[in-house]
Amino acid sequence: MVIPDFEQTYMTRHDIHVRSALYVSIDTKRKVLDVVKKIGSEYMTATSYVENIVRQHLELYKDDINRIYKQKSTQNLI
Repeated sequence: MVIPDFEQTYMTRHDIHVRSALYVSIDTKRKVLDVVKKIGSEYMTATSYVENIVRQHLELYKDDINRIYKQKSTQNLI
């Protein structure tokens, strides 16, 4: 497995116009905010950072997610 460049993959800002709330523990939120504050650009947001993490995770595990879902259904989930 090739590990992507951290800054290029995760520290890229997204303008998200339609948002939806997801919740994490306060400890996780503090860590995310620390990462963004300490190594992100002045325009980087915690929302963009988390968006990048989730997008990468879904892409990385897409085949596994679909395989597990197909065990319960006949269609792809992602």
